[in-house]
Amino acid sequence: MELVYSINITHIFKGAKFMTEQNRKENIICGVHNTSESVKSVPSCLPMQFNDAINWARQNCGFRDAVLEDPANEKFYGQLCLIIAEIMSKAPASQIKLNGEMINVGQAQAVFSNITSWELRYVADRFCNIDYPVNRVKAYLTTALYNAVFESEAGNNNDFNSGRMG
Repeated sequence: MELVYSINITHIFKGAKFMTEQNRKENIICGVHNTSESVKSVPSCLPMQFNDAINWARQNCGFRDAVLEDPANEKFYGQLCLIIAEIMSKAPASQIKLNGEMINVGQAQAVFSNITSWELRYVADRFCNIDYPVNRVKAYLTTALYNAVFESEAGNNNDFNSGRMG
């Protein structure tokens, strides 16, 4: 049985202007191009314009790989990229609430810059399998993306140490 999860949180991003193909070709997105899913550096041009941040998120956070591995959830992964873009377009010195605490946006950007397709799929899978209503979906997903970066490495270490990894 294939599970398809899709939520509509695009209304949260009212007023966001999406780039045309011509604008995309003319725009250089901070000169950051990810060639692997290893630890990535925070783009040096923060904060980005929102349109640039959308493109950066799709190019550097594993969007294509997540869609290739799970095409039924392309729209959901796109929505996660919008959340990533929103964080990346904020001023690094400002504050954001994550995990119920106010943290520096620059810290969140450093964490979000390490999101890969694994974290996108992990958040989508966890969101689909929760058995309680989520009242603040955007806040939930933002925190889930932030936490997923830490959980992926911790999970890999746990799998290796427990002998579950080959």
